Amino acid sequence: MVTDVSESVRAERSAPPERDADGPIRVGLLGCGVVGSAVARLLTEHADDLAARVGRPLHLVGIGVRRAGRDRAAAGVDPALFTTDSAALVTQVDVVIEVIGGIEPARTLILAAMRAGASVVTANKALLAEDGPTPVCRGARGRSRPLLRGGGRRRHPTAAPAARVSRR
Repeated sequence: MVTDVSESVRAERSAPPERDADGPIRVGLLGCGVVGSAVARLLTEHADDLAARVGRPLHLVGIGVRRAGRDRAAAGVDPALFTTDSAALVTQVDVVIEVIGGIEPARTLILAAMRAGASVVTANKALLAEDGPTPVCRGARGRSRPLLRGGGRRRHPTAAPAARVSRR
């Protein structure tokens, strides 16, 4: 029997949520800068189209931010979605979209999400360059499945050739 209320709340928060195979896909967004606010708007404004494409509705359950007091009216999303408790958010969702950038706290939050069984979407080149596949492999020991794609030297057929730099 737990007598300390805060202890029971911590235990409840750290327990991964049950995954509902038929319900909405719960999405947590980390960061609400230029990219994050655009992602949040897309998830909310195009919810019906995304549900049709995915086969299940996507439900944005929270947006993890560093500072709660900032004016985010320009983001165009419900202010109730903002939280400064990103660590709790990543353990309560099915998919985490990380658009914080940089190494920390992105690394810690991605690993926590993967340990909780969430899939992670990131374009964080700084973290991938710093750690390579380490976070993904470490996270794979949890319940998430890593999907790696090598960069290689292949180019999209319509991509313009790289400009040559002249060194005089």
